[in-house]
Amino acid sequence: MRLPSTRKHESDGGPTAADLVQGVRRESSAREDDIARSTDALAWNWLAAGTDGHAKNYSLLLQDTTVRLAPWYDLNSLLPYRAPGRLALAMRIGDAPTIGATGRSAWATFAQRSGQSPEQVLARVERMLELAPEAFRRAATDPLTADLGSDLPERLAEQSSSMTRVPAGHGVCRHRAALENRTPDLLITSETLYRLS
Repeated sequence: MRLPSTRKHESDGGPTAADLVQGVRRESSAREDDIARSTDALAWNWLAAGTDGHAKNYSLLLQDTTVRLAPWYDLNSLLPYRAPGRLALAMRIGDAPTIGATGRSAWATFAQRSGQSPEQVLARVERMLELAPEAFRRAATDPLTADLGSDLPERLAEQSSSMTRVPAGHGVCRHRAALENRTPDLLITSETLYRLS
């Protein structure tokens, strides 16, 4: 998007989530797939309280005349440190100012602004919420995680199982209650996420 690093967050005049998707639509050689993947990344950041999912964490890969959205990278989560309900994402979903205020209407607004079907976006977000508990369980049972010698990954996997769907209406998210009581988070690797696709 050719913006300076000082404008990577929406709050600093950087791109919105809809701008991200519109940029992917404009530049990608595989528009539908890359739009879906960018929407999934936004949903993951919302779900995992990845508050630093700013514009500079999305890139395009160029190979000859092919342009594709790069794999996810620089994923993080504030779940270990703060209750996410009042946290703001680097790129808001719709007009929701915080993670806790992001519900169906915010996702529908995002879908409309980004030129997507609200029904399809909500279905993708709900699918992400269905897949998240298994992703946490897989990561918790990974041998590298087990070598950490902590019960944290298993506790996180158990807590994530209550995140089942996008809430009806708008306002407080249904999964917020589960997120509010989190203890330090487990890093979910991109390899774990790609196994879900």
